[in-house]
Amino acid sequence: MNKPKIVKNTMLSCISSPVLLYVNIILFSITSILGYNYYKLYNIHTKTLHVRSPANYTSGVLVVNHVQSQVSENSVSKQIEKKPLKSDFFSIDVSDDDEINQISEQITENNTELTNEEIRVKTFQTTEKTKKAIILIAFHRSGSSFTGELLNIHPDVFYSYEPLKLVHDGCGYLYKQERLKLMRDMINCEIPDLKSDPAKYLQNPEFKTNLSPSNIFNETVSSNYMFRTKSKRLCSGEFCENIDYSTDGTKCRYNCASVDAELAKKVCLSKTVGIKVIRLCEMELIEELMLSMPNVDFKIVLLNRDPRGIVSSRKKVFNGKLTESQLVTNVKWTCNYMLNRYNMVLNKHPWLKPYIRIARYETISKHPIYASRDFYNFVNLPILKETEDNIKTLSGYHQGMDKSLAYATTKNSKRIWQNWRTDSSFELVSQVQGVCKDTMAQLGYKLLENEADLRDFDVELVGKIELREICTDC
Repeated sequence: MNKPKIVKNTMLSCISSPVLLYVNIILFSITSILGYNYYKLYNIHTKTLHVRSPANYTSGVLVVNHVQSQVSENSVSKQIEKKPLKSDFFSIDVSDDDEINQISEQITENNTELTNEEIRVKTFQTTEKTKKAIILIAFHRSGSSFTGELLNIHPDVFYSYEPLKLVHDGCGYLYKQERLKLMRDMINCEIPDLKSDPAKYLQNPEFKTNLSPSNIFNETVSSNYMFRTKSKRLCSGEFCENIDYSTDGTKCRYNCASVDAELAKKVCLSKTVGIKVIRLCEMELIEELMLSMPNVDFKIVLLNRDPRGIVSSRKKVFNGKLTESQLVTNVKWTCNYMLNRYNMVLNKHPWLKPYIRIARYETISKHPIYASRDFYNFVNLPILKETEDNIKTLSGYHQGMDKSLAYATTKNSKRIWQNWRTDSSFELVSQVQGVCKDTMAQLGYKLLENEADLRDFDVELVGKIELREICTDC
């Protein structure tokens, strides 16, 4: 934006009276000073000033209209004083907390050369944390169902499984603002009452097409929660008339009444929020979520898996609905997201490192007990004997079990992570390596050069990575 233009008073300029000339000089000086201060304020606080209009909730989506406008220096000062925190990523107010805004103002006053982004980061780092949120972010068929159970089985956690399916079924440019809002709501324990208005909350287009199983919409509405049966707590006696169905999702589905949204909110507020999602791939969206909630102690685990294993698993799940060529194209985007978020934490935005930990499915599978302990240490949850006993059962630590159900959480995790080496052709593996070469190098996955090495389980495929990961020392 250009500095305000100084317009001289033509009439005064034409008069040679010493008094009027003196007045004209004073007016010119005052206007120049005001103009410079306006320009300085503008550049310190934001690159784009928006005049906010009230937020409207239409069909469960946060809609904020913003209009760029030229405003006076007084209104600019008032706007900045009232709301110093602004999102460069979304046109929303990122904080309504006066204490947080006061911290931001203080940082701004003491560091006038900081950019808006730097002010937000410093505000996040210095704001007292009043709640905790643990978010496991993964990709489809990356081992997240098993890893998510580390949160689900812990008694101190209120666990939600894939809540973002309410609004969308993927990543990319669609539904960014809706996904951000829903994540903020879940972290704040604002549990949506789906039965009150299904059309308002269930915005996922696939609910209205044949692409999604016909029972998902009805089941979600009747249970009043997205994937209610994936939450042990929501299938416990507290929500099922004092009968515990937490170990049997089928009985929970048919015997438990709809989730009481108010009760869920009350329980959620007394626990640590834990969320597992595969529909939050964009690192900039993850960062925006954190910066928009500076009072939250975020612990974010980014789960990765060898893309060759991902393709093999997706091939089984899609069962011929996608060709191998389509699967390779599909995993190419997955690899791009994995590489982008790894590099963003490592190089671009290193301030994220204390709050984010990389995890690899292979490491967790090979060392389930040690990995779970490191996981709980990172997210600041106590390591309990009952929890470790559950992990041993889930991972087949004792029994050597190996279930074939695609979405089963109880598997022989120490063996299953290498099954793709038996199931995949070397031709398919080579295609995956071709589109994911850079990602695999960064994440420590070694390339295979022939079919003999593919079938030989003694050929190690997982190496070290630069960022600290869950179970680095395993």
